[in-house]
Amino acid sequence: MSANKEKEKRELPDWLLQKSQIDNDPFYYKNYAEQTMNTVPFQDVLLLNENHIRRRKLLQLLKQDSFKDIQMLKVALENEDTETSHYAASSILESKRKLLNDMQEIEVQLNKSEDEDLELLLMYSERMKEYIDLEFVDENTKRKYMYQYTSILARVLEEEESQPKHFINKIEYDLQLKEYQQALQYSQKFLNAFPYNEDAYFAAMKVYYALEDEERFRKVLTQLKQSTITLSPKGLNRIRYWNRRQHDGTEV
Repeated sequence: MSANKEKEKRELPDWLLQKSQIDNDPFYYKNYAEQTMNTVPFQDVLLLNENHIRRRKLLQLLKQDSFKDIQMLKVALENEDTETSHYAASSILESKRKLLNDMQEIEVQLNKSEDEDLELLLMYSERMKEYIDLEFVDENTKRKYMYQYTSILARVLEEEESQPKHFINKIEYDLQLKEYQQALQYSQKFLNAFPYNEDAYFAAMKVYYALEDEERFRKVLTQLKQSTITLSPKGLNRIRYWNRRQHDGTEV
């Protein structure tokens, strides 16, 4: 066996390797295919040559409420088998319908509540983010929900129980909407609220990068490097990246 074929063989999933070894035995393959229905990972389902097996497995997965991998659904949507892509499209539409219903129900509860209900706000923001991340909406509708989402996050961030991820999402969406002053304001609040969280510094750097404010970008980077924060591997890689750019004389 050539080196290329050996490499290709190693890269195939185990279940597909086994399939290739028994393709010449139709009787055995039929039983094998049925047995693998409950064990084949979703991304490997789309590689199946047998359309009826692929359809059944995909439909089985799509019926599971826990299955929400939109990226995999996008891949399935582009599958050459029309029934497979139809199943994926139906699942995406159903997800949109459920999310919209959930948001409407939560909104009614929020309007009825006399005091700010943090739990409801968080549920509302999570459903809205899921809907935005579906990406199967027109740009105007998407922007409308993005503005609503950042507005909800602003309310969440007024509560003491707010978390770094809420700041991160708020700043990220403000930047996407080109609401730079909002992003700047909340990046400063993030640093004040979580001065020992590396993400607060990186969020501020991201805002200054978008504003093309190299001086303040470098200032925050220096503050982070001189801090006592124990950086994560991802954080260390980011620092090294900007150090290299600074060493090379590359502008922000």
